[in-house]
Amino acid sequence: MTGEVKAEAINQGDVVAVVQSLDPNPLANEEISIPVTTQVLSTSVNSDHSTSVTLAPPVNTNPNQTVEVQVITNGISFTSVATDNTSNPITINNLPSNEYVTVQTVIRDTTTNQSVTHQDVPIITADANIPVLVNARDSVQDKAAISAPQSQAVVNGDSKSASISFAPITNFDSSKTMASIMVIGPNGSTTYIGIDGNGGTVNVSDLSATENYTVKMVIRDINSGEETIINGNSL
Repeated sequence: MTGEVKAEAINQGDVVAVVQSLDPNPLANEEISIPVTTQVLSTSVNSDHSTSVTLAPPVNTNPNQTVEVQVITNGISFTSVATDNTSNPITINNLPSNEYVTVQTVIRDTTTNQSVTHQDVPIITADANIPVLVNARDSVQDKAAISAPQSQAVVNGDSKSASISFAPITNFDSSKTMASIMVIGPNGSTTYIGIDGNGGTVNVSDLSATENYTVKMVIRDINSGEETIINGNSL
């Protein structure tokens, strides 16, 4: 039988009977001791300008306990590594440069699955001195010097195709610059067609005959990631 259970306040003079006495949670007072905190041995800089931290975890002699070392970055993401219960060094890679990270030690009891976490004082990673990437192109100059792409559409029944011509891109170096013609539909669908700096024509097909499309030339500076967008006419 199921139903709604309601509780009422106990007033002075009421007779109260103890139906069942519950034992305290046997895990509530159990403590897991942490022998030593994790020690930071060194920080280093990698070739990709990320940093690494080498740590010495605490030695654990309790066969019913395991030790994990965790490194938290930005207070959100973390890397967790299980140790072999010795102080053998552990290296955590791909950490941000010159940023605060938190090292913490987690001791877990394998018989109760209870754990205790000891969080150390945050440390700062090595400064990789990341070089400032200079733009290979001048966006203002490109917009002033490069003509907008021109397009012509041909309707065939329920679909249309388009021929899009584009002007040369001056001082184009494929090792420093990427370029494409972009056709954007009304629902946000996008077609990218890679181009070089010589100028020319690209063709797009299977477009809806009843919808309008936006045509753009996108010039992307590989070093900085900056994009110059030159708007063309609509289809």
